[in-house]
Amino acid sequence: MHDKAERKRVKLILYLASGLAAAAILLIVYAINGIYPFGSESVVYDDLVQNSVPVLTAFWDVLHGDASPLFNWNTGAGVSIFHNVTEFFSPFSPLFFLICPRDSITEWMSYFVMLKLVLMSLTMMFFIEKHFRIASVWKIVLSLLYPFSGYVLQLYTNIEWLDIAIFFPLLITALLHLFKKGKILPYILLLALCAARSLYITYMVYLFLIFVGGLYIILIVPKNTRKTSIYNFGLGSVFGLLVSAAISLPSFFYLTTTSRYESTKGFIDIISAENILSNPKLGMLIIMTALPFSVICLMLLKFREEKKSISFIFLSLGTLGLQVFFESINLFWHMGSYVLFPMRYAFMLSFVIIAGCAYALERFGSELFKSNGLKSRLMVILGLAFAGGAAYLFLSGRVYSQVTDSAYKYEAFFDNVFFALIFFILVFACYIILFKFGSKRVGSILICLVFAFETGVSVNRAFSKSLVRASEYNTSFIYDCLNITANTSLKNDNLSRIKNSDSSLNSNYPLVLNHSALSNFTHLIPPQISSAMKSLGYSRVYTRVLDTGGTLLTDALLNCKHTLTTKTLDDDAYTLLETMGEYNIYSDNYTLPFGLVVGEGILNESFLDGNALENNNKIYKLLSGGSEGIFEVLTVPSKTYKNSVSFSVKVEGTKRLYCSNALTDFFSGSFSVNGRIIEIPTLGNSNNMLYKALFNNNLVDLGTFTDETVNVTFVAMNNKADFSSVMVGVMDTAKLDKLCKSYENYDSNASAIGRTLELDVKSNSDGEYLFLPVVYYDSWACRVNGVKTEPIQVMGSFMAVKLTNGENHVLMKYTPKGLNQGIVISLLSFACLALILIRRRKRALDPESSGLAFKILEKGYIVGIIVLFEVFYVFPIIFTLLQQLFLQQL
Repeated sequence: MHDKAERKRVKLILYLASGLAAAAILLIVYAINGIYPFGSESVVYDDLVQNSVPVLTAFWDVLHGDASPLFNWNTGAGVSIFHNVTEFFSPFSPLFFLICPRDSITEWMSYFVMLKLVLMSLTMMFFIEKHFRIASVWKIVLSLLYPFSGYVLQLYTNIEWLDIAIFFPLLITALLHLFKKGKILPYILLLALCAARSLYITYMVYLFLIFVGGLYIILIVPKNTRKTSIYNFGLGSVFGLLVSAAISLPSFFYLTTTSRYESTKGFIDIISAENILSNPKLGMLIIMTALPFSVICLMLLKFREEKKSISFIFLSLGTLGLQVFFESINLFWHMGSYVLFPMRYAFMLSFVIIAGCAYALERFGSELFKSNGLKSRLMVILGLAFAGGAAYLFLSGRVYSQVTDSAYKYEAFFDNVFFALIFFILVFACYIILFKFGSKRVGSILICLVFAFETGVSVNRAFSKSLVRASEYNTSFIYDCLNITANTSLKNDNLSRIKNSDSSLNSNYPLVLNHSALSNFTHLIPPQISSAMKSLGYSRVYTRVLDTGGTLLTDALLNCKHTLTTKTLDDDAYTLLETMGEYNIYSDNYTLPFGLVVGEGILNESFLDGNALENNNKIYKLLSGGSEGIFEVLTVPSKTYKNSVSFSVKVEGTKRLYCSNALTDFFSGSFSVNGRIIEIPTLGNSNNMLYKALFNNNLVDLGTFTDETVNVTFVAMNNKADFSSVMVGVMDTAKLDKLCKSYENYDSNASAIGRTLELDVKSNSDGEYLFLPVVYYDSWACRVNGVKTEPIQVMGSFMAVKLTNGENHVLMKYTPKGLNQGIVISLLSFACLALILIRRRKRALDPESSGLAFKILEKGYIVGIIVLFEVFYVFPIIFTLLQQLFLQQL
């Protein structure tokens, strides 16, 4: 009894030591770099700035009852926010964001990152403590290697991925329990939890289970229990998905219709991908791996007779490490495509390296340190000399300088890969010498000191305040949005939109501002909305939807009622409402109501096939019911020079001018009006004068002119520029004013609450449609006067609903595709699982069952694993090597 209590006390001390050490390391680095709570610097960088913090702010709103967990009206013309639901399956996320104030999320990210890294150290400690009998100090050291691995230090800014890394050691523990005891429930529940949290990363987890799990079954699992192990493994893996279907099924439908999969490559494109050894991938292999690799190498030299275990370790490392050198394999693991952040599963590589090291340490026992006396002391001195050389490389700025011009934190980890490799080799050699020639007591202490040095340097680099922030990664827009939200008198009705016309705020500003807008950057929106917005004259960058550009007409059509800008706007089109610091909020003078009754011309599939100015004319004709457009489009310049074109526009009455140019190069020229260069404000540079700007690259508003001749000139920086697509649009604002006034008495009583939209409109015939400037999903259910009606996708990505003659009450509700079916599947799966477990309790499965069915299963499984290895590894490697050989011969 006393021994049991003592073991519990020792375990508690181990967990406390691991978690507190992880927290202490981060707090020290925070203090050194002046990161909150020790200063004004922030851990919020890369996608944490422009994606995660805004999305987590939206999650905060969901938790506090201010938004629906399924649909968000505030961003991207109204989009599904289903991926926010999965945040409920993140460890302690709901509790964390219930405590964290909404206006302090950016600062509290210091604690949130710490929480996730501490949880990683604890789950890794659980795995090591459960499976390896090694000294306590090694358990603590190895548990720290997991949260401070190269993967985490480079990609922690994609903080949602860390949740699966937290679950992973628990999942593998459950899998090993399945193999040894035949217990499938813990494995199923943990796998279901992973799938519910992130189906995308769980796809990679399944690849790990298939390949590394397959190697374990073939090489390690005893032959007499292999058949039932395969059966339990397959059964548990299938039920893991089925049990999670309530979340994973709608996630599947949701993800496969988003921008993330727009550029997915096919098989041929994957295997022929250019093979580049990138710094981030190399970093994931060498950052913080010198210690475990040194132990594994010593084991290979010492215990070569243990062929199966050593083969399993090295084959597993190859399964997860070949992606560093073969891009085609890496693409297979990313479903065919990824952008910027490679090897999003590399926490599994870190896990295997650490587990292999733990096995080696257990195998060595007390034999790792042998030497004593003078020889030991000399070798220790030599080892410290190696560490001193490594310290010089870092501190002299040879591996990384104090300032780097890299915009991406993960790319800036190494300024010089050569010196980074030298550092790794030196530290690796230092560990080898201390192990091989040091005494147990002195060697252990020195190894811990070297490890502490290596950890401190690497972690400090990952969170260094010296890294240059690109405009996309500046946190100031978050504070600006919070300040505006706290002080504005505007109320958010989910339908009346605001527009940031000068791109002074980052793309996801609506989520922080908590006000409906068009701008969005989450990757998780239908790609059609980006194309549709571009056709209307708005800007586009990557998968971002921006609200810079457009016209007064398209703003009115999409229900933009207000404009937020740091600029002073003309009173012809805008009325100043309030000023907050450097920001002005204007009311748009030309507006249309939400939910317009239009003719069947809206159904024309080629409605937006023209350029943005021509498309404006089509929209005006549709709304006005006439044959005249609202724009006169000038495509032939008055004068053409070597690197410029000029349009002489004779304005009669009052007109608003727009300019468009389809040159592909950014910052390729400038617009001027009567000799005055027009500003093209972009994120990070509100006074930019060059077109195209990164965040302002479509229609440019030149202003309002009355009874005068206006000279519009485009000057290109390239003497060989193609001016064939340059055009000037002359908008008749009188027509727009008349159109808007014709709707003064029009009121659809539109109301948007949660995931429901409700309107009352009148149709004059059975051939009219209700146009809704909301993103189309086939998940919308619609009833008109109680009769089920299918919404129609129009104008590329918006919705229309067929009306009947007379009064129409339109009720729409968004339910993620697959949600109801997924709930049914989950419930049935739980019921089936319960029956299986009850049956097993009454009659346990014989672990050595060897019936015909099990024999066929075993043979089929082994053949299947071999085939998959050939498809995912052998064939891509051979193709890549032959391709490189062919290129060298050329």
